[in-house]
Amino acid sequence: MAAFLGRFSSMMPTFLGVASKAGSFLGRAAPMVGNALNRASVMARNPLIQAAAGRVGGQRALNVMNSIAGGASNLGSMAHQLPGAVHNVVAVGGQVYGGVRNAYGNVQQAVNSQQSGVAAASKTNIIYPVAGASSYTPGGQLVFEIPAGEKCLWLQPENTFLSFSVTVSATVGTGKTAYWHAYPWDFIRSLELYASSGSVLCEQITNYGLVHSVCRDLQSDIANVETSDSLMLGADALKYRIPAKNTLAAGSASSSFTFAMPLISVIGCLSSGGQHLPLHAMSSPLRLSLQLNTVAAAIGLSGDAADVSALTYTVTNPVLSTSMLTLSSEAQTQIDQMTGGVYQWSGTSYHTYRTTHPAQQTSNTISIPARFTSVRAIMTAIRPTAQLESSLDTCPPSTVSRTTC
Repeated sequence: MAAFLGRFSSMMPTFLGVASKAGSFLGRAAPMVGNALNRASVMARNPLIQAAAGRVGGQRALNVMNSIAGGASNLGSMAHQLPGAVHNVVAVGGQVYGGVRNAYGNVQQAVNSQQSGVAAASKTNIIYPVAGASSYTPGGQLVFEIPAGEKCLWLQPENTFLSFSVTVSATVGTGKTAYWHAYPWDFIRSLELYASSGSVLCEQITNYGLVHSVCRDLQSDIANVETSDSLMLGADALKYRIPAKNTLAAGSASSSFTFAMPLISVIGCLSSGGQHLPLHAMSSPLRLSLQLNTVAAAIGLSGDAADVSALTYTVTNPVLSTSMLTLSSEAQTQIDQMTGGVYQWSGTSYHTYRTTHPAQQTSNTISIPARFTSVRAIMTAIRPTAQLESSLDTCPPSTVSRTTC
């Protein structure tokens, strides 16, 4: 359709030009022809000429003369009207040409819009650990490589999350029952983010599980903490903060739970609010390294906890889900022109520092051996050494929560 309108639109000016010239010629010639025909009509009606024709040809000759007079008169009138008719044809043709030209422009614009109208396309990218192991044990490393260098590729950090399954196993005394409970972040001991093939450390959060737990407690609604958590843990109708309350029965017992959580990281929720990471501008993949926590720090026990031995866990099916944005070449070119192809990234992260506070001591000093542009907040978590280092806790499963224990 666009091609037809284009050819028609290109031919119309030639046609209208010829018609306009013809109209101009007829405008000069038609009046002269009309005047000649009118004079012929007057002569055919002249009585002397009609009398002479009657004597020569009789009534038939008179009829012919009258026909000539009427025909010449009509042709004369038509000759006078012909320039106006041609002018009207040219005018209408001009209007048609204008309409066709506008239609062609609209069609062409629609075609161009269809070709370049999609400024960006988003997709979910599932990333598996580079080691490719089937399972991971306490202290192990989950290493993910986020692809980079692809043309017009950006990372949407607010959509990054980690999912994995945990199987807890133990030996429980005869006639005894214990319960294990943990949040997904409890299994992550540290987070490290590298660039330039692992040679540049961009981010490091030690005691990651503690940081995530504190941020979640301070920023989450109490109703969500007590009863919901359905996205990461499943609802707990008893309102206990024992999210994955799985049973370890007597003997060799095991149970599993699947977790999903956002990441507190510059490639996660710390860069939400419209920030995008220019992966296309990087020469090598980003490397995310997550170290798994110890059993004692990751898992809490309740019930007959003292009768539990050989407690351990394994992590299977770890997946890093990321959201990738691919810009159109036109949009990417505009951004490159504005930035000069140089990108500066700034964000917020967390660092943790650990110290010991002796019993009965009323004050303490915590050193922060680091230099930052600014500090937005300082959070302190105080925990008994026994609770921090041991997986045993004396909370019964049906009376109080792990946190208040």
